[in-house]
Amino acid sequence: MHKKGLIAGLVAMAGIFFFLSMNNATAASQPSRYGDIVAEWATGPHSRTQADVAGELSEERVGQTPGDVIHGEDAEDCIACHGPTSVLANGGMTEAKALQYFFTTKDGRFTKDTKTAHTDEWPSVSCIACHDPHNPAARSYFNSSTGKYVVTKSSAELCGQCHGSLRFPGTDHLSYNILNGKGGIGVPDQQTMPDVTCTDCHMYNSGVDGSNSAMFHGHKFSITVNEANGKSSTSCTQCHETIDGATAKAIIDVWKSSFRTLDATTGKNVAAAGKVMAGRNDKGLKAKLDEAQSNLSYAESDESGGFHNRKFLMSLLNDANGKALEILSSLKK
Repeated sequence: MHKKGLIAGLVAMAGIFFFLSMNNATAASQPSRYGDIVAEWATGPHSRTQADVAGELSEERVGQTPGDVIHGEDAEDCIACHGPTSVLANGGMTEAKALQYFFTTKDGRFTKDTKTAHTDEWPSVSCIACHDPHNPAARSYFNSSTGKYVVTKSSAELCGQCHGSLRFPGTDHLSYNILNGKGGIGVPDQQTMPDVTCTDCHMYNSGVDGSNSAMFHGHKFSITVNEANGKSSTSCTQCHETIDGATAKAIIDVWKSSFRTLDATTGKNVAAAGKVMAGRNDKGLKAKLDEAQSNLSYAESDESGGFHNRKFLMSLLNDANGKALEILSSLKK
């Protein structure tokens, strides 16, 4: 198929899926499982990504042009993950043009008042962002820079393109890396569940409602889902069979709470260590501070709130906190 034909086909499919996603009542009433999938997707985070980009542009990119954001010194390809198929709008455009089209600017630059634009055309992370309509059996993602699909080896590798550093090393969304349990400084590598992938938990099928395929449950990407029988199920119980969904959720809530508590303490101590180190040239303490800041930042880059690979996450925070306290102690602060 010629390139123009491919683009035309993708645009057509994007329109179909986007129409369904924007009309939840219509999508939910469709007799096919695709209607169910779109309705479920519409309730999840992948269906509402435009506001996040607008927020970042208005807070961190004031004065920059769309080209600066995509190709500048401190480049960040928002389009690639938050709305890759947006480049197919209006017959096709570059990522920089997509930023300019879908977000307001003044004299070609983003301002503190930058907002979303053409919201009815914004696709978010639509079906064809992760499913090549011409090769549906393959795990692949749409590369908004090239306009082509890239096949990945596994579902984890697919997720890791945006929820990890596989594609963008400088990203601060590092759930994929945290799950692999590598990358801490002075913290031993640790992978809690090496044989469990992202989709095992986030696209779990409880089997309660036979009319809903695993894809229906999965496209909300939530590990806890309200079932058709009035109860809730949690993906943890497919392996931890001795507990029910409510117990699993309670455990997760406790873990997240303890992570937040330690994170707050660590953040406070690392900030204090940085303050007392200002203007000092002690190389040993400076290296220790750098490591503490790096491990703290890494732990906070996980998107689960303290649940993914918990032992590794807590080790990162404990290491950062310990080094910060050592600095404060050595300087008697």
